[in-house]
Amino acid sequence: MEKRLALAVTAALVLLAACGGKKTAVVTPPAQIAGQWQIVAKSFVKVNTYMIIEANLSQTEDAISASAQNVLFLDGVQDTTVNDPLFADVNGLGGECDEQTLGDVTIDGTLSAGPTLAFTLTDSGPLGTIVTTGSLLLNSGGTAVESGEYATPAGCGFALDTGGVTVGSMIQPFAGTFSGTLNNGNDQVIATFSQDQNFNLTITGTDNGGAFTLTGTVTGGAFQVSGTLNDASVNLIGVFDPDPMQNDFLVYDSGAHFLGELVPGSNPAAMVKKPFGIRVGHQRPITDKH
Repeated sequence: MEKRLALAVTAALVLLAACGGKKTAVVTPPAQIAGQWQIVAKSFVKVNTYMIIEANLSQTEDAISASAQNVLFLDGVQDTTVNDPLFADVNGLGGECDEQTLGDVTIDGTLSAGPTLAFTLTDSGPLGTIVTTGSLLLNSGGTAVESGEYATPAGCGFALDTGGVTVGSMIQPFAGTFSGTLNNGNDQVIATFSQDQNFNLTITGTDNGGAFTLTGTVTGGAFQVSGTLNDASVNLIGVFDPDPMQNDFLVYDSGAHFLGELVPGSNPAAMVKKPFGIRVGHQRPITDKH
């Protein structure tokens, strides 16, 4: 009897201690936005100039981040082949401080009601460090950008820059078969994409009938792969255009020189899509601020 009473008293004391202890507040974020993202911003200072941010965002409660291995920073300029303000060509890699190399940019941010993402983008390289600040207003599901802005201070030999976000969305993992021509039409390529949950990518297919396998990684709406294509070693960068009217990959070499395009399907000869640029605006393009 005494033993049972002692056990009951002990249990009660433990319960009281638990109830009286300090409670830790749980932060409930307004949305879950972890995943692959592609965000395009247009400069208000540099004429017809864009920055294309590809990122694999991680989320812990309301804290958002992406390490340097999970961010690609690409430069864009308005497409000149058709003079269409809704499209831009990739014409450079990296940010202001890293001498046109990849892998020196990180992202940190906080998600609040809206949902709104306040972010900092840190570009560190041989020329120094610049911290870009900005904010994004997302749709209610946290899957696309409705509006946004950024500001980059002067540094690394560049003047101050400000701008607005024109388009941005979460990108689905890469999968399916795409085809097209690369290297001025010399390579007719059929490629099947397979991506795993760790952002590793395998592309298998044929180039002028010869089998190939390329492997690499996915960052946001872009990939970096290497291997052998048409008996030559290659390092390729691909940028996906998620616009429903495009849904294609623009393919570049490691120096951002355009090689060609891959569109859905398995018939390279049927590839007729133009312009060869990524959509950077909606039917009513963003208006520059002065």
